[in-house]
Amino acid sequence: MARITVYIEDDTAEKLQSLANSSEVSVSSLVAGLIRNKLACEWPASVARLAGAWPDFPGLDEIRQGQKKDATRELD
Repeated sequence: MARITVYIEDDTAEKLQSLANSSEVSVSSLVAGLIRNKLACEWPASVARLAGAWPDFPGLDEIRQGQKKDATRELD
């Protein structure tokens, strides 16, 4: 397991310690979890379960209906 050193402001460290205390985990475990979540490449299961949850959500054609044609873009 790798070990890293991170420098943060005192007020941020206090908030981090407070969150760790209220979550009943170590600061190290809390930070490792936050990093894992930030680096995750997949949507959480709770988000994936939302797929199709709004059967009346308009389709792309309906959303674009009545919109003006997009402006021509210059190429670099």
